[in-house]
Amino acid sequence: MSITHHYALDKDYEKAFESVEQEAIVQEFRRVNINDNYGTMIEKIYKGATARIHIDNQISEAFEIQRGVRQGNPISPKLFITVIEQVFKEADVKYGINIDVEYLRHLRFADDVALCTEKEK
Repeated sequence: MSITHHYALDKDYEKAFESVEQEAIVQEFRRVNINDNYGTMIEKIYKGATARIHIDNQISEAFEIQRGVRQGNPISPKLFITVIEQVFKEADVKYGINIDVEYLRHLRFADDVALCTEKEK
């Protein structure tokens, strides 16, 4: 009689929203044919956005923000999930937990991911 052991690796994306490249958001919206008006609006929000750093009484020159979604913006989690969804679709994960001939390979919630596998002994 074989015993099957199940394993899950839980990963919380550290600074998840800061990790997404803004160009990846725009490309993913184009790839899935999101409504042009909506996609254009998101692109305008992120393309060419700039920031300055204020330390003591000094203000830096403006620089372009190329990575991350806006903290506190209600749409930011959706933008993050849209990009991460494609990453998992493209990942060719061959292992998982066998449940009635289907394989559970990962569980995702917001910026938490659990990768699943099993091993017979």
